[in-house]
Amino acid sequence: MDHTMTLLKEWGGGGVILSPRDLEESQMIRVASAVKSLGAEPLLDPQCYLRDADHARLTNHRYWQTYQACSTATLLGGSGARDVSASLGMLNRALGVRRHILPGLLAQPISEDWFLVHERFIDAGRR
Repeated sequence: MDHTMTLLKEWGGGGVILSPRDLEESQMIRVASAVKSLGAEPLLDPQCYLRDADHARLTNHRYWQTYQACSTATLLGGSGARDVSASLGMLNRALGVRRHILPGLLAQPISEDWFLVHERFIDAGRR
């Protein structure tokens, strides 16, 4: 974090992608505030690549628990993407994030369902 803050001061701005895998919510709020005080932009990578992830710091976030509880069917045709985006939006607002990194799933191979889930996240993100 010290290196990040030093670089932001030297550059006179920039952006910082916060990792919910490495930081608890209170830590992210503090870091985001420090980043903004330097004229830089905080961003949040939700790290919603795999619903069966087990990293304790990541899975303790409320938005992540919402994501993990969604079935593929709910993400495809139900309220899953909307629910995850709403929960993630609450954290983004607490951090003062103005531009958003949307959730994105890993896939091998890419399928029509994979595209559909991402279209749902894009639509929910616009709201």
